[in-house]
Amino acid sequence: MEKTIKVNKEDIKSIVAETISNYINENYSLNDDELMEYMWLRPNNTHLNVDIFVDDGGSYKRHNHSLLLLVRNGYDKSVNEFIPFLISENPIILNPEIEYNISYNDIFAVQDFIISNLSNLVALANENISQELFVSQLRIHFMLLPKEGN
Repeated sequence: MEKTIKVNKEDIKSIVAETISNYINENYSLNDDELMEYMWLRPNNTHLNVDIFVDDGGSYKRHNHSLLLLVRNGYDKSVNEFIPFLISENPIILNPEIEYNISYNDIFAVQDFIISNLSNLVALANENISQELFVSQLRIHFMLLPKEGN
């Protein structure tokens, strides 16, 4: 039986900041030009509620940072702020200072997406698989919750 606990926004921000400091000494901020080096995946491809951007050609190597998945920090295409997630077995947000404009349920769904697609995200970034193969092999075995307020 699953147990439900209630946490508030400050609790989650504190947990995220502590997790980052415990696991990695990196606070990532996106360079405007770097986004052009990522493949844009819309919700109809991923079944997430948000747009995501994945490294499809070694951008992380060229810019000397960890492998990332970027999430649009809002639900409208006009939003130009992105949340950087570490691509790993324990995906975390690499900038705890960001004010989240997406639901925590969507943040958790992105983390599940990363875990479910970890090997293909790494393969795509290292150019070991094509964009088409990556999309065709997407695993969407995570629990998708509706946007908060819906």
